[in-house]
Amino acid sequence: MNASDVRKILLTQPFEPFEILMVDGRRFLVDHPDFLFVPPVRASWVLLVHPDGTPEQINTLVISSIRRLKPRKPAAARARRRKSA
Repeated sequence: MNASDVRKILLTQPFEPFEILMVDGRRFLVDHPDFLFVPPVRASWVLLVHPDGTPEQINTLVISSIRRLKPRKPAAARARRRKSA
């Protein structure tokens, strides 16, 4: 996988959260497009910002796959659904 592949998923509209799966078993959640930077030039890395604000450079050559996650429904919609059930 390369940064261009990651960019295509990141720029999907509307944005859908996804998880980056690494060959060593680590997983990185990208639940908002602002938390992942893909350089505009050809590169073999992307920059992920963790929820605590710490950055981590990810080598795209060791990404095994990217899994799209279903977007969470807003809390109000979940509450209405529970009430109607």
